[in-house]
Amino acid sequence: MTLARDGALLDFLWLEWVGGTEFLAIGGITGPRPELLGRAAAFASWWNSGPLFPDRKPRHLVAEASGSLVALYIEAGFHEIARVRTYRWAPPGEPAGDRPVAFPVPEPEGDDIWRRFEAHFDVTYKTADRGIAEPEASAAWHMADIDGPDDPLLAEVEDVIARGIRACARPDDRLYRLKWSVTSSRMDPNRVGRPGQPRWMGYAYLVDEHVIQVTDDLRMGTFGNWREASLCVFGDDLLAQVDQELTDLLGTVLRRAGRPVGNIWSFGP
Repeated sequence: MTLARDGALLDFLWLEWVGGTEFLAIGGITGPRPELLGRAAAFASWWNSGPLFPDRKPRHLVAEASGSLVALYIEAGFHEIARVRTYRWAPPGEPAGDRPVAFPVPEPEGDDIWRRFEAHFDVTYKTADRGIAEPEASAAWHMADIDGPDDPLLAEVEDVIARGIRACARPDDRLYRLKWSVTSSRMDPNRVGRPGQPRWMGYAYLVDEHVIQVTDDLRMGTFGNWREASLCVFGDDLLAQVDQELTDLLGTVLRRAGRPVGNIWSFGP
């Protein structure tokens, strides 16, 4: 909403819908203009009773104000419902030097992790259908029973993997989610996925494309091979955490250390 005179903009106010609530909020106002506040209240009332966005009906118009603006809002018909006090929180230890999630991964960091992963696991985009060079500390399971991305079994597998990675994560770990020809992401497994933290962004298996999870030092992670319908977990600590649970969910291990150990057919005398 704007306030102008002789074609010149004097001040303006903007409103924001608070998602999932019945509140319309004044996002900001550039000057002490009671006429703008009155127009905002009239607009909120019209919105509540009119045809605009029938699934969003604001019952309340709210705002935050300080200093001289408090009296201005009260004079315009607002009521004070709460006061905010500022505290300085200084937890022990050094604050984190970066955000818990990076999307996309900045360069040259993104190129570096791709180059090191492909060299270490002997895989490229062109050879990914054949899988990675599975290390000694690895196991692969068949994922053929997964019936689409919304299969509850896949959700259980992802939960097991996420819990395993968090249990093995070191304080300085960074976990990358990599997909060829698609934007990659990076997260701190110690600072995501719990109450009050960003959501867990990794996933171990997709039904229609290859996906990689790997730590910065390449010591643990997963490779989901959709062509083979298999999931490889690698890394001593991670494998120890998830081995039994994944076997309970998915059945006999397909390979260990890259060598078949189950589902083997033999013919002849």
